[in-house]
Amino acid sequence: MPTLKILTGLQSGATVSLQGETVIGRSRSADLQFEEKTLSRQHAKIEFSDGQWRITDLGSSNGTFVNDTPVRASASIQDGDAIRLGDLRFTFSVEPAEAMASHVNVTWDTGNKRAPILENVSVDDHIEQLLPKGLEKDASELMIKRLRLLSEVAEILGNVIEAEKLFPKVLEKLLDVYPEAERGCIMVCEPDGSNLQPVAALARPGVEHQMSVSRSLAKEVVGTRSAVLSADVSGDQRFDPQHTVVRFGLRTVMCAPMICEDTVLGLIQLDSSNPENQFSRADMALFLGIAGHTALAFGKARLHDQLMAQILFQKDLQLAERIQHSFLPKASPKMTGYRFAASYLAARHIGGDYYDFVQISDSALGITVGDVSGKGVSAALYMAKLSSEMRFHARGCLSPGAVLTELNRSLSEEMESGMFVTLALMVLEPEKRRLTISSAGHLPPLLRASDGAVSELQIKGNIPLGAFEDIHYGETEHMVQAGDSVILYTDGVTEAMNKDGVLFGTEQLKRVIASSGEGGPEALLSAVSRAIAEHTAGFPQSDDVAMVCLSVDQESGN
Repeated sequence: MPTLKILTGLQSGATVSLQGETVIGRSRSADLQFEEKTLSRQHAKIEFSDGQWRITDLGSSNGTFVNDTPVRASASIQDGDAIRLGDLRFTFSVEPAEAMASHVNVTWDTGNKRAPILENVSVDDHIEQLLPKGLEKDASELMIKRLRLLSEVAEILGNVIEAEKLFPKVLEKLLDVYPEAERGCIMVCEPDGSNLQPVAALARPGVEHQMSVSRSLAKEVVGTRSAVLSADVSGDQRFDPQHTVVRFGLRTVMCAPMICEDTVLGLIQLDSSNPENQFSRADMALFLGIAGHTALAFGKARLHDQLMAQILFQKDLQLAERIQHSFLPKASPKMTGYRFAASYLAARHIGGDYYDFVQISDSALGITVGDVSGKGVSAALYMAKLSSEMRFHARGCLSPGAVLTELNRSLSEEMESGMFVTLALMVLEPEKRRLTISSAGHLPPLLRASDGAVSELQIKGNIPLGAFEDIHYGETEHMVQAGDSVILYTDGVTEAMNKDGVLFGTEQLKRVIASSGEGGPEALLSAVSRAIAEHTAGFPQSDDVAMVCLSVDQESGN
């Protein structure tokens, strides 16, 4: 049975089986539904046809790719192919590996003959009964005690997932099994062995609670990935009189690294100042086993923490994305004689590109597109402020230059140093077919005439919003004709880059617009999005993309 392994998103790592014809998209009616904003509602279809598996793009906005090659209509797929739908990535497998022993049939023995039982072993007493015969009593009891300890430690570590709860329990068990030890501590470090820090310590009642760990000893244990045992520090030639373990009166020390999957995660140390206490090589053998168990559990706890942090971060991003989208128009305006469309795609979950339709008056509509410097959360926060400020200043004002002048004064008082906004604002007076345009350092709008010719609308250039406080923004007027389309866009369109570093560019954008204007504004923006997807061919983009298009109906009168 064919499968798709999900490589990105919240379900990353999961594998889903394909049952015949499978439609993938955001819609609840899709066979495989994903809450992924770059997916279309019905994005692509996978099916078995003419003896081969094929994937068909269903007119998606952000494209379907097989091994980074765009799918124009339909393409065959084979075992191991990489599939990308928008930003969602999969691996396609035709013959997934079978589970171990998947063909074993289990049946009950129907015979009457009783099977011989060689020996009954109590679960509670299994250690004693399984020890080899002939051991001396003391050795047998010691082995039983330590095997039981390993079993108990393994049970404890298997039931604890939080590191802060894990380490104290380990130290309690260590002091329980090693009566020679007065104190114990656990330290953790970075994967390269640096930044070794204590995370848990425990001392017996009545002993000195100040525990000093030798930096040189810790460095040796972590750096050489080997344990250190000193049965009698005072007679150990490895430690000179100025060594920490000598100066603090320690008499016996065991220190072992915690190693998980060939990575040193930290160390565990036990020590005692009592001259009658000494750790032995047998003690160290068991100590190393416990350190290994602890390292494995700590590695699991770290992975759990990372996974939970990633899940929470993804949820926060999805919430932030929904909040940011709430600042954007819910739908394009409805206006007799005119049609409107918009497209928005953040390079990350949230971004700083912005567009809006503002009802300035009963006879005028504001259309704006902007680009906040930077990416991610900071840009998105400024985008939210820009949205509210724009609506406040634009209401009732037919002069886009005056709106930008006031908007700049408001933003420049509060924007952080180095932050700015490029923005274009068009005021459409539909009865007069007049566009009044003002720009704050933004790209000029493109005009597609009814005959397909594409040109840049001449506007008065000016500096971005937020750079300087006292700036007066000018404006220009343009008359539109039946069949004309005007496109506002951000530089994420023209600066979309493929793997060879080639930009999409203004000239290519003009060519796409020239050949795609017959179907109205939505078809025009969809054609631009597909052209960008084909150009980038799956290469990750670093900039947000926002586009707005207004079209004058052919039959519109004066």
